[in-house]
Amino acid sequence: MISVSKLVHAEFTGLMVKTCTLACLLTWCANLAQAQHYLQRTKNMLTEVKAEASTETASYKPFFGIGDKDVKKVKGVKRFALLSLTTNGKSERVDYGREEIVYYVLEGSGKLSFDGKNFSISKDDFFYIPTYTAHSFATTQDKLDLLIMGYTIPEKTIIEKTDFEIVSAQQVEFQTLEQLNHGVTSRFKLLMGTTESNRDRLAVAYQVNSLFVIEFDPDGTNVPHRHPNEEEIYYVLQGEGDMVAGESHTGDPVRHPAREGDAFFISRSCLVGFYSSKNKDKPRARILAIRSKVPDETSE
Repeated sequence: MISVSKLVHAEFTGLMVKTCTLACLLTWCANLAQAQHYLQRTKNMLTEVKAEASTETASYKPFFGIGDKDVKKVKGVKRFALLSLTTNGKSERVDYGREEIVYYVLEGSGKLSFDGKNFSISKDDFFYIPTYTAHSFATTQDKLDLLIMGYTIPEKTIIEKTDFEIVSAQQVEFQTLEQLNHGVTSRFKLLMGTTESNRDRLAVAYQVNSLFVIEFDPDGTNVPHRHPNEEEIYYVLQGEGDMVAGESHTGDPVRHPAREGDAFFISRSCLVGFYSSKNKDKPRARILAIRSKVPDETSE
């Protein structure tokens, strides 16, 4: 016969295993939730911080990354911020070291000083500033709002010199990406990719896998999906809809109202997508998105 003490020991051992299993499961779920997350910011609610480019006439307001309260929640994104110059404004001359820098002009016009030359820039222009390259901005009669996006290139990456070019997104054609399961209700402008890209207008980056604009039909969709080894930021240029960012405990997509000026940071493997407004009387939803590598990971 089995002794009472052995039965008690067996029951206790079983209970401990179940408790340990439950604790491990809860820890795993917590780690997964922490790893898969999103952040949301709105342009007109940003707080100005002192940054390298700041002057009395140039303000730096972070969405994500350096200067933001949740800076530790992003991995590969060094900075994603709004740089604004007043009329007759001027920013500091800045060299971001080993960061590759992408700019997109949201509003206004001005001058970029780069490599000993001055270049005119205006709304919807985008361009890439190579590593270890000092540059600055200035305005005269117009204001200037730019998105600055920075990503540190790993030391092991060999950087090669690329040609500098300013391109207007208005000159890049829209295309559907049905072959990638994006459907026919959304169209893409493929603005920038890596130096190995053969599809993007500019093939100059190392950490940035893709900079693109999406335009949606009324009631259009960017089907919810995941990027296991990439982070992504969506910025609403115009229109409105519902941004999919994350999922409920039952696995259902979580939708967040989104309109012009809203930005969402999407961590690796976090569910992401977009559903545009059904209202045909409003401007079509248009989003600027940038997808980048997570450090020490290979994009899928």
